[in-house]
Amino acid sequence: SGGTFYASVTWVNSTNQQGAPSFASSITVADGSLMTVAVTGAPKNAVGFNVYAGTSLAAMFLQNGVSLPVASTYLYVPGEISQGALPGNGQTPEFMRPLARTMLRG
Repeated sequence: SGGTFYASVTWVNSTNQQGAPSFASSITVADGSLMTVAVTGAPKNAVGFNVYAGTSLAAMFLQNGVSLPVASTYLYVPGEISQGALPGNGQTPEFMRPLARTMLRG
């Protein structure tokens, strides 16, 4: 069925690290039509992408179980996935390095 749908994508590298999500896009489709998600401009280290989609900005859930190949498209079927992971904020740090602080005296 038709309606207004929202989608965002994240790039995924060869170690399955996920980048920050794209800005959400919206589209209104007619009854009997579906939304197709395609990507362009992949970074050099991207091997795939994830799709977050839903019927509102607050309900864009991860749609694919494994990352999709860079040159592929994704067909969003409304209601097929209605819960799960939401878009995050990108990669989490693998380690933290404290900065040395020195106070000058004298």
